[in-house]
Amino acid sequence: MATSKPIVKDFVIFQGGTWDTGTLTAYDGDGAVLNLTGATVRMYVCSSPGGAKYLEPLYAVITAASGTFKFSLTGQETTDSALRSGVYDIEVVLSGVEYKTHIGKIQIIPEVTIE
Repeated sequence: MATSKPIVKDFVIFQGGTWDTGTLTAYDGDGAVLNLTGATVRMYVCSSPGGAKYLEPLYAVITAASGTFKFSLTGQETTDSALRSGVYDIEVVLSGVEYKTHIGKIQIIPEVTIE
């Protein structure tokens, strides 16, 4: 894995709602934007570091050359998730080198009002 300082960003998700990370940018260990052409980008959401994987959000490149991307979950995925709080990381694999670009906490707030 390449040495880099990941960006720390926490997310709050409302159960039953659609969600996305917003536009994120991948940087290498020197702070240069990573061109994502040919890269694999993955986000894992776990209950705790090293814990079981609960969610694997859908990945979308916005502009590969600019290193921008986002992840998203459908309303059904947030409804079905048993996770209430956990941690995530995002890794970019490019030319066999792994870059951990983002880390943080995720909280899923359950629906309170039931009709």
